[in-house]
Amino acid sequence: MLILIAMKNLLRSSNGQITIFFSTTMLVVISFIAFIINIGIFVKSKINLQNAVDAAAFSGAAVQARQLTNIAYLNWEMRNVYKEWMFKYYVLGNLNIDDVAGGASGTTDFTMRSYDLGTKTAKDNYNFPSVCLDFAQAGGVSVCTNYTVAGLPRFEPVAVAGATDETLNTMMDTLVAEKANDCAARSAINYAITALWAFNVKQNDGLNALQNQAPQVAADRPGAFPTAFELAIRMRNLEAQVNRAPYSGICYATNSMNKDFCSQKIEDVVAADRSASNERVLKAFYSGFRNLGSESDTELRASFTLTEIPPQPFRSENEKDLSNLFIPASSSARDKYYLDLKLMTINLATFFTQFTMTSGDVNVQGIQAGTEGQCAATKTGLPVPGYP
Repeated sequence: MLILIAMKNLLRSSNGQITIFFSTTMLVVISFIAFIINIGIFVKSKINLQNAVDAAAFSGAAVQARQLTNIAYLNWEMRNVYKEWMFKYYVLGNLNIDDVAGGASGTTDFTMRSYDLGTKTAKDNYNFPSVCLDFAQAGGVSVCTNYTVAGLPRFEPVAVAGATDETLNTMMDTLVAEKANDCAARSAINYAITALWAFNVKQNDGLNALQNQAPQVAADRPGAFPTAFELAIRMRNLEAQVNRAPYSGICYATNSMNKDFCSQKIEDVVAADRSASNERVLKAFYSGFRNLGSESDTELRASFTLTEIPPQPFRSENEKDLSNLFIPASSSARDKYYLDLKLMTINLATFFTQFTMTSGDVNVQGIQAGTEGQCAATKTGLPVPGYP
């Protein structure tokens, strides 16, 4: 409206004055419009640049977050391996004990009792659980609940024909030998299953005998130690990916617009190292790159460079530091930029019941006689040092 009024008033002037004023007015109007358009372009470019920066940061952080989630899952799986191992040790390995088989709550009595009818003295003051498998146990006579299984008495020969004594002695020798073999076989089975659960150590004879008697107990599952070791190594690998050193000056192609900022092209980064560790910079770069311009408008894309802000790295030179366990001394994985995992190891020991042949005396109704083939039990520890 103001422009029209001004032009109307100037109609009374000469034609030259009107032309000068009109030209000046149009110049001002065009300049004002150009200024508005230019500001709009700058605002749009700033918004696009901010979107690119946000997309790059979010994509890189999303990769890191997913790797941290994978580490957390593996850590949770490591706990499950330990719980499964302890379930086998405390429950499956002690099902011959009434408290365990009956599912009693509270403190379970793992002590072994005397087999003598007159005494019930416990021989395990520490109440250690001990793996002992007795598949033919009946009632309270399980060999796994008593620290002494009575032997066979051998009485003094009587004044009868020599052939009778020889026959009796032969029969006794056979029974004692069979009893000794059974006692030794139980020890081998107890050790085999304990070693299998802890280390996945398999002995062909012992394992086959065990699988024939208890296929479910001797299921072909990896031992607790090698499984936990594998999980720890996998977590260390993920930690190395999370701690990938920050990149600086990554561009799509070097040109006159970014030559002062671009130190390497993204394709060179991929070609130099095709490991999964590059996922963070790849996702971050292309997320930002694709938010700038289009296939036909590549001016902003051509000038785009990605630089990750480098934090202060941490590196422990102590070989025995918990941060360095399972990491080679010369490895760059010891440089921790974003995450420092400390591997905790503990020394454990599980126990299995071992039987030993002994001899002793028995007094039956005043008749003193020697016994052979007693099967005495003891709890033997199986060390599991440095369990991760």
